Amino acid sequence: MGRGKIEMKKIENVNSRQVTFSKSRNRLIKKANELSFLCEVDVIVFSSTVNVYYFSKGRAVLSTIDRVDGEVFVLGFV
Repeated sequence: MGRGKIEMKKIENVNSRQVTFSKSRNRLIKKANELSFLCEVDVIVFSSTVNVYYFSKGRAVLSTIDRVDGEVFVLGFV
């Protein structure tokens, strides 16, 4: 039997959202690193605090941001 589908929705409570991110941060970072390596893409993960997690194959963060040229591509919801 497969896993059931989980409805994705924004966690409105800021404290609950931060706790949820903290609990899943290591899994998220591992997946972002794998995506960056396997697909040869740059991945930037922003947390609701000041932390930024960046994965790249030898490129600088600023060059990636310059390539995006001010546009922000978001997967999911904000």
